[in-house]
Amino acid sequence: MHLSTALTELVIPIVDESNLTHTHLFTRRNDSKDDTFYDTLMATTAAPTFFPPYEIKGRGFFLNGALHLNNPAMAAYEKAIQYDAAKEKIFVLSLGTGSYLPETVRPFKF
Repeated sequence: MHLSTALTELVIPIVDESNLTHTHLFTRRNDSKDDTFYDTLMATTAAPTFFPPYEIKGRGFFLNGALHLNNPAMAAYEKAIQYDAAKEKIFVLSLGTGSYLPETVRPFKF
């Protein structure tokens, strides 16, 4: 399935291995109408130490968007705002390797 066929706007941050200083935002509005969900999701989950760079044929090798951005979800959110999406209708799905804290973090007492 191609990104251009998505039923809603989407923004997927990915870093091109040949230019680690720039995050590319894959959307259904991109120039390339041939980008697939499979390739895009494989590329955005290619986090170093976990997975090798993912090759999108004819486009290059890509890595997880967090390699360049500390918070790639924020870049995706900002792009959604540029698309005139209502803030109340923006949803972020961010799967990471962080830890779950089962209770509120309490400050240390000295």
